[in-house]
Amino acid sequence: MCSAARRCGCSCWSSTTASTQFPLVRESYLWPAFREVWFCARLAFALSSTAYIPPRSSPACSSCSSAASCATSLACSEPIEALHAGVVIYRAALGNRVQPGRAIADLVDVGTGAVTTLAARASGRLYARGATRWAAPGQRLAKIAGTTLMRRGKLLSP
Repeated sequence: MCSAARRCGCSCWSSTTASTQFPLVRESYLWPAFREVWFCARLAFALSSTAYIPPRSSPACSSCSSAASCATSLACSEPIEALHAGVVIYRAALGNRVQPGRAIADLVDVGTGAVTTLAARASGRLYARGATRWAAPGQRLAKIAGTTLMRRGKLLSP
């Protein structure tokens, strides 16, 4: 083992740790695969992604009476975005059930003092809010988990 192995986390430290913690794995025919970082990363991703079982109902989860009682499709997540730069004043608390047209936040333009109210387009539950009180144009300020499909395309892109 190298002298700096515990600090830098280099491969000689992980190999030595693996041999002391899991000698059965190190001595097996699977060791050439398990000693590779990419194989372990893919295996971890595969195991974690198999833990999610999608609902048997429609992707919009129309059989549920509320968004909190079932898994919600990512396409049902509604982002609330800033239309212009300004100071954010949230009007809905996290976890609140919101209806279409309900005010989520006010955006105050510091140059003119004009107030723009940002409202929900669909019913759902407010599950995320931005941590800062200053918004840039197009910045996501909040997210609502709804029950109707709202978005398409690259859903994980910013």
